[in-house]
Amino acid sequence: MTEIRVDLREIYDGIGTVDGGNGDDRIEIETEVGSPFFGRPSVGAMGGAGADTFVVHVERADVPGGSEDARTTTSTGATIGDFDPSEDRLIVEVDGSLAQDDDDIGAELGEDDFGNSGLTLTFAGAEYQAQSSATTRLGSNAAGATLDDITIVRV
Repeated sequence: MTEIRVDLREIYDGIGTVDGGNGDDRIEIETEVGSPFFGRPSVGAMGGAGADTFVVHVERADVPGGSEDARTTTSTGATIGDFDPSEDRLIVEVDGSLAQDDDDIGAELGEDDFGNSGLTLTFAGAEYQAQSSATTRLGSNAAGATLDDITIVRV
C-alpha cells in the first residue's frame, strides 16, 4: 500500500500532482478554506488501479486582520481525479474551526460544465465567522456518486 500525504496549508502558490500507482493507496490532503489570498495551491490526486482511500482534511485559514477578510467561497485546492465510488473511499474531515457540530456542515454534489463532479461543503457561520463554502473536484469518474459514497466527519 502506498501512503502519500500532501499539506497545502503551508504552500502559497503552485500546482502539483500525486499518483499512487497500481494497488490500494491512501492519499491524504491537508488544506484550509477562507484564505483571502488568490493563487491558492492545488494538487491533483490519482490513486490509479485498486481500492484507494482519499482523505481531505479541511480547516479554517488563519486570516490576518480577522474573519471579515476571509473569502467565503473557495476551493479546497484538492482534485481527486479518479475517485470511483464503486471501489474507492473518500473521507472528508472537517476541523472544529469550521463547524461547531455536525449540523453546521452542509454537503452537495454537483457537476461543472466539463462533466467533472464536485463536492461542495458549506459551513454555517458562527460568532465572528461568516458562512463559507469550499469545493473539492472529483473528476469525471465520480459522475454516479452520491453523498452516501462519501464520509464526512467533524474532527
